[in-house]
Amino acid sequence: MILAITMGGTLARAQEAVTVRAWQHSDFARLVFDWPAPIGYQTSITDQVLTVQFDRAFQVDLSTVRERLGDYIAQANGPGTAGTAVNAVSFELTSPMSVTDFTNENSVVVDLRRSETAPQAQNLPAQPAQQPTADSAAQPVTQTAQVGATDLPVRIGDHPGYTRIVFDWPQSVPYSVNQNGRAVTVDFGRAATVDVAALAQTLPPGIRVASVQPSGQGTAITLAVPEGAELRHFPLDQKVVLDVLASAEARNQPAAALANDQLVSEQAPQVSQPPQEPPVQSAPTEPAPTEPAPVREPVPAPEAPQAVASEPSAAEMAAMPNAPAQQDEAATPSVEAPSGPPLFNFSFQWSGDVGAAVFRRSDNIWVIFDAATNLDLSPLRVEGAPVIERIDQLPIGGASVLRMQVSDRSVNASARREGFNWVVEFRRAPQRPLSQVPILADVTAEIGPFLTFPTDTPGRSFNVPDPDMGDVMRVATFLESGMGIDGLRQYPEFELLPTAQGVALVRLSDTVLLDRNFDGFQISAPDGLAISGVSPEAPVSTGQILSARRLFDLNGLMRGPQQDFEDLSNALFRSMAEVPDEKLDAARLNYAGFLMAHNRGFEALGVLRVVEENDPQLMKRPENLALQGASTVLVGRTEEAKTLLNDPRLDGFAEAAIWRGAALAEEGDYLAAAEAFSPGDSLLSRYPYPLKARLGLMRIDTAFANRDIQGAEAWINSLQGAREELTRGQQAALDYQRARLAVSRTEFDEGAQLFKDVMASGDRKYAYRAELALITLGQRQGFMSDAEALERMERLRYAWRGDRSELYLLKRLGELYLKQPDYFKGLGVFRTAVKYFPGDPVAEDLAGEMTDIFRKLYLDGDADSLPPLKALALYDEFKELTPSGEDGDQIIENIADRLASIDLLTEAAEKLRELLSDEDRLPPGEERVRLSNKLALILLMDGKPEEAEEAIAQGRRGLTLFELSNDLEADRDRLLARAKIQQGDYEDAIKELAGDVSVEADLLRRDLYRTTSNWQESAKVLQRLAGNPPSDPAVGVEGETARYVINWAVALYKNNDTDGLRDLIDLWAPAMANSSLAGVFDYMTNQTRAPTGGDVLATVDQLIGADRFDAFIKAYRDKLFAPPPAPTAEVTASSS
Repeated sequence: MILAITMGGTLARAQEAVTVRAWQHSDFARLVFDWPAPIGYQTSITDQVLTVQFDRAFQVDLSTVRERLGDYIAQANGPGTAGTAVNAVSFELTSPMSVTDFTNENSVVVDLRRSETAPQAQNLPAQPAQQPTADSAAQPVTQTAQVGATDLPVRIGDHPGYTRIVFDWPQSVPYSVNQNGRAVTVDFGRAATVDVAALAQTLPPGIRVASVQPSGQGTAITLAVPEGAELRHFPLDQKVVLDVLASAEARNQPAAALANDQLVSEQAPQVSQPPQEPPVQSAPTEPAPTEPAPVREPVPAPEAPQAVASEPSAAEMAAMPNAPAQQDEAATPSVEAPSGPPLFNFSFQWSGDVGAAVFRRSDNIWVIFDAATNLDLSPLRVEGAPVIERIDQLPIGGASVLRMQVSDRSVNASARREGFNWVVEFRRAPQRPLSQVPILADVTAEIGPFLTFPTDTPGRSFNVPDPDMGDVMRVATFLESGMGIDGLRQYPEFELLPTAQGVALVRLSDTVLLDRNFDGFQISAPDGLAISGVSPEAPVSTGQILSARRLFDLNGLMRGPQQDFEDLSNALFRSMAEVPDEKLDAARLNYAGFLMAHNRGFEALGVLRVVEENDPQLMKRPENLALQGASTVLVGRTEEAKTLLNDPRLDGFAEAAIWRGAALAEEGDYLAAAEAFSPGDSLLSRYPYPLKARLGLMRIDTAFANRDIQGAEAWINSLQGAREELTRGQQAALDYQRARLAVSRTEFDEGAQLFKDVMASGDRKYAYRAELALITLGQRQGFMSDAEALERMERLRYAWRGDRSELYLLKRLGELYLKQPDYFKGLGVFRTAVKYFPGDPVAEDLAGEMTDIFRKLYLDGDADSLPPLKALALYDEFKELTPSGEDGDQIIENIADRLASIDLLTEAAEKLRELLSDEDRLPPGEERVRLSNKLALILLMDGKPEEAEEAIAQGRRGLTLFELSNDLEADRDRLLARAKIQQGDYEDAIKELAGDVSVEADLLRRDLYRTTSNWQESAKVLQRLAGNPPSDPAVGVEGETARYVINWAVALYKNNDTDGLRDLIDLWAPAMANSSLAGVFDYMTNQTRAPTGGDVLATVDQLIGADRFDAFIKAYRDKLFAPPPAPTAEVTASSS
């Protein structure tokens, strides 16, 4: 015992004391371990646990980490606890994350960022020590291919108490679930293909894919689950949901392989048909009221249904409420499920889909269903006593509303859904929903800011009076269980009560509305809500806990008012001559602080540079880092400022948060700026002028950008109260913001007058911004035409250059030109904006918009409404917007088609040659042959048969390993034959057409035989083209068929084939007698008076309007210039 104590004392002395700081940034979390001396370390993430291991044992207090980083860290384990080594700490993470680290002198900095992709299994623990037998050894899981199998996505959700596996079928399928010890087989009645590797990576270690095998006409998936795990499964719309209920420890313990007799072999399926109506489904906007059915009663509900109170069974106590199956886990934060056994259950058994809301308010627990019926409360009163002191049903139209008085506030209710039934459980536990309802803020809508609660399973919303509180609640029900509001949310105009199920709102303003929308529910007001877009899901009382300790005393640093700056500066500068050398850097720092406090950033940085050269370590102190960062903000070097101010030594200081917000606002990132500014607003309000004016104006811009009208008004009033402290330029800026505030309140006349006052103030920057705002106001209010707005903006365009004010004008000007539409000027203005402001997010958005407009013009066909030459000129002017890849190739082909349509054949051919010239861009294959054929046709139309033949040959190159479609081969041969005909190479043309019995080939033969006066063959071809006469001669013959018949007669006449003419007359004369070309037919077939005089062919061509060689060209032009058929593919949509 004495030895053990001595050793323990030695160990304690060897452990070093380490402090830890934690801070949550906008897109990452930071941990800083401050060691007394340099230390070696390594970081790793395994199974969603971050481990930081150091070279030496140490002591550290991690109590504040969970509080500061609750969104990232679920549990912090110190050295020597929870299986953690004495020289390490571990953190259980709330979601998959990546880790980066670096050192800062003696400090180790660890940054966590959420992963954007599905988690990869890494550093998995070894398999259990027992050696598997040959029969049970784990083998790589493969899947036998099945004909007609559907790709089956599988999603995994990790929840408290269970793992949810969702099979995302595109349509409902029959299935069965069988459990044999640790083997769970899900047998589907339809064949499926599963990405086994991806599924294995997303499953927890305790659940593994054992086999995927055909099962009759379907597919059976066998999983190995933890020993003693329970199952829950149900269909949800088209999906099948399987829950594996086991402890977190069991699910994270690597699973052993299954024995062979537990695996599924190919067999006939044994499936159960899913119900016609799944237990959970989306309800219509106004669901038909349904009534609860009594227990064990399969027939429709009786007139007097009863709610059932029961003692919970063991299975009910073990079962966890359903988590949402369709909600993205990242978007729907999981909340710790209610713990402890229920005191009692109330089961409400309904015969259809009914939504519910359950929550406590004061001494009452409310249970609300969105279908109306009279409930028998007698069994509830008996079973609930004495916990429930009173139960009342309130008469609310379209709903069943129960108010239960439960004065013991340690007792709360939760709700879960079982089929159509709702089970409400009462426990001594805090009220928590299983899943937080997603809350999204839209602060950019034209109707003003509003909140939405997106869900696939909304119920209804209605008013519920609360007699005890003397107000009216607005309640929204959900059909899916476990969806509620975790904690009280307080907003300026309303409160969201904490709920176990559904949403309950208490109005603080009569204008607030809670109603259904297309995606779920929405909270809005006629003029918009007074909210910002910052973290709407977090309670407004939750924020970063920052130290109020000042990094610098600005009032003391100023030493006097702004108007005495010169005298004060000279006196302070002279005083440094009397300072001893060892204290000179401290005096310089004091002087730099004086300059910064007077808004002299450049001068302050000059002094700080001297200090840094003399004593780099001195500049690493937090207050000096902050001074350097603040001075850098004042000179507009935002990237450098952010690097300085994000130093971990400044984490936790409200003063640093102010300057971080200023740096973000200076570069236009107003959303992040609002998050940074907010914790330091109280401190900023106490800043002295001139810095308060400088930063206060940034704060107003940030508030307006986030639709925080109340925040903007507060800062405007604060600065207006000390207007004399502002410079003339700052007064103009303040008046500009006052005008914006007036416009936001719909006080348009006041706003317009203030804008005009700013325009006359003499401050060029804000006069510029005010006139642009006045133009925008005039456009929105309809008292300024587009033409006047364009004229004024063009005149204003060169009045102020170089900052984002110019960028916003260019954006507005381009939008107005495009509205006309004037694509040349609109795209030209956008191009100027992108060129002048590279890297700016607004400019990058404009670049994307330019590409989208170009796509719509030349891919979607919007350019077809423009005159052809104008459309082509527009393309040439902005052809740098042509996208790469297939879309870009299609645009160039469309341009070639448009050129050919207006007989600019040479230019059209050049566009296609541009595509065909690069084999890397367009390798050998069917697409290259198709475009080569099109090029050949254009060259034939342009009278260039030799070049057409070369184009066809170019398309043939490199095709030895490719098998072309019959249509493409035939098109190529016919075009080549046409090229040879135009060159007079008739024998080779006939060879190219050998075996081709198509109409197109016969048109070529007709032209060839007529050119060579081969009337016998010409007659045969024309006979095929004419076909058979109509069965009813009275119908007559018109168009191409009539011309074929007459040209057939000409060929017989030229061949002196009187017998053929006689047969033609017998066959076609009755129908041709009813043709508009009957006279021409008689002229050619008159047996007693043959045609005489002049060129018979020319005469006939003139009489019938023959197109000679144009028929083939016209047919192929229509065919080859049509859009290529889209590739066919089976597309499966799924959510993940």
